[in-house]
Amino acid sequence: MDRILSSLSEIEERELRNSGIWIQMWKERSDGISVNGIVACIV
Repeated sequence: MDRILSSLSEIEERELRNSGIWIQMWKERSDGISVNGIVACIV
């Protein structure tokens, strides 16, 4: 599941950050729910 993170390009990261999803992703990661939080945000 870690591939989801490593597969994000800089452009994709920028788009996520601009849409506010990136902040949510980092909050989920800091809470230790990284994979589930990221999958839920993207999907």
